[in-house]
Amino acid sequence: MQGVEAMYEAGMMEVIPLKDPTSPLQGSLEPGIRPELLDRCAEYQVRLNQVLDTFEEIPASMVRALGLFFTPPDANPFPVRVESIEDCFRQIDTLLTETEGTLRDKSALITIREKVQSLERRESDVNLLLPFQLDLALLGDFTTFSVSAVMVKKEETGMFLQQVTAAGAEEIFIDKKTAKDGEVVLIAYPAHLRPSIHPSFRLSGVSVLHCEECEGTPDKALATIRDRIRELREHERERINSLEMFRDTYERKLLAIREELRIRKEELDLIPKSGSSRDVTYLSGWIPAREVNSFTAAMDRSTCGHFFSTRPEKVESPQEAPVMYDNPRWLRPFEFLTTMFARPKYGEIDPTPFMAPIFVIFFGLMLGDAGYGILLTLSGFLLYWRFRRSSSVFHDLSIILTWCGISAVIFGTLQGGWFGDVPSRFFGISPPLVLLEPIKDPIAMFQIALLLGILHINLGLTLGFYQNIRKKEYNPALMDQGVWFIIQPSAAILMAVFFGWITAGTNVLYVAVAGIVAGLAIIFYSRGPMGFFALTGFLGDWLSYVRILALALATGGIAMTVNILAELVAEVSPYLVVLAVLVFLGGQLFNLIIQSLGGMIHSIRLQYIEFFSKFFIGGGEAFTPFRMERMYSVRGDA
Repeated sequence: MQGVEAMYEAGMMEVIPLKDPTSPLQGSLEPGIRPELLDRCAEYQVRLNQVLDTFEEIPASMVRALGLFFTPPDANPFPVRVESIEDCFRQIDTLLTETEGTLRDKSALITIREKVQSLERRESDVNLLLPFQLDLALLGDFTTFSVSAVMVKKEETGMFLQQVTAAGAEEIFIDKKTAKDGEVVLIAYPAHLRPSIHPSFRLSGVSVLHCEECEGTPDKALATIRDRIRELREHERERINSLEMFRDTYERKLLAIREELRIRKEELDLIPKSGSSRDVTYLSGWIPAREVNSFTAAMDRSTCGHFFSTRPEKVESPQEAPVMYDNPRWLRPFEFLTTMFARPKYGEIDPTPFMAPIFVIFFGLMLGDAGYGILLTLSGFLLYWRFRRSSSVFHDLSIILTWCGISAVIFGTLQGGWFGDVPSRFFGISPPLVLLEPIKDPIAMFQIALLLGILHINLGLTLGFYQNIRKKEYNPALMDQGVWFIIQPSAAILMAVFFGWITAGTNVLYVAVAGIVAGLAIIFYSRGPMGFFALTGFLGDWLSYVRILALALATGGIAMTVNILAELVAEVSPYLVVLAVLVFLGGQLFNLIIQSLGGMIHSIRLQYIEFFSKFFIGGGEAFTPFRMERMYSVRGDA
């Protein structure tokens, strides 16, 4: 097991189970025998989960929620000292014995809450009978007569009374009182009419009022029920206090030992995936090329030199290899966005290094407000500080949010956005460093959006062209990407001459026309009539970048509208200044949330649809090494 533990701690190898069709060991070795200890591990996991689940019965508290936010459980991992799997079992048995009271508390809480719910339903029913002031002990079926109370919706009252009286009007006493949602009807009738009247209680809009075990008038019964509810609530609080004591004393220990048990179980799980002969255990798997030497050295040390490894010079099916991103640290959070679309296939270009900076720039241009950017940056820092160790997803999202906030600060400053026009409207100050205000000069922003769009699209085409050339797929390189490098400059020359932006000689015009004709010929030759949609699709992709202008205008326009409304409210009366401040804060917060979501969604859409479609397919399998991961525990000195 020393070799297994070393491999687990190194976390460099993704094991290929012996039964997997891709395993090079399949057919030549017998798989390892599944250890019986795995069943015991599973049993102990269930029992630990049962105890930890009892803590979910404790109502959430604001104080605890704030405490968990500022001091998450994983921030203080609990030291675990376990020498063997049997030692782990013994420690768990001790903890389960000490915490068996939690299961009794949970069972008691469930019983108490069921009783409270039943009493609250009875309280609601008795409350409807207050206008009658009858002895509730009279309700029910007796030897010679019955008394029933029902709640009937207003629109169903006529039908219900008609059906009841039809059973024998002369022998039935009916009284009714108006309630909030209908009519409360009291019916007294002889025992022999029960078969005729009881079916009426099952009509739509009719519900029987239950007052079992209630005595005296409704007001006295209500007092009794409420006293009983208060008594049960006190018992509930006692049980919750007991659970809270167990949680404060044992939760960290239980989480830590459960994590240690999971680690030991994963080590045992490796045995059935391995192959074995009389004296040797064999494993096959994937290791990143740069980690091979480190992995070999670690295994050699742990087995005192009794370790041998080999690898084929050429992999027959490299497309079956798992994929691990290989980006610098600052780029790794953006791998989350790439994976949301698809993980790159083995040997395919990873779009993350290209997508990340462009995504951040597009977001900053779309939000275009430095004030909002500062708030987003601070939010990103706060989330990073809170979740940097407890959640990889929130860790990545917090860094992405921080970069997006910084981008919004930069481009918001250049676009003059500070919560809309707050500096100029309320303080008479012109923001510094303003280069372009989208609201005042939308045409310039429109041109910038189109320029960025054509550059972004051509970057995707270039990557696709390079990828096809590298694979020696020359026909797709020409038909899918190369043709646009012919059409675009030719169309640009003809358009510039047509609008009088440039003058060009006859030879240049001839070359441009020839380029257009050649490009169209290639498109329609390769795609047939569908080539027309390739042209319109390219144009549609390009025009899609106008959303950069649209969102920039929306952010500034709505923020400015909020400022105008706040100003108008404040001018009505000095007493409305507080209301004006609330209008300003609420409106700006709403705009921040809506425009930030819009910026995120539309920025990522430009990556996924307009950019990725030019070169990226995806569909790779994630590299999942056999790795020890701890969150709640830390290994103590064994």
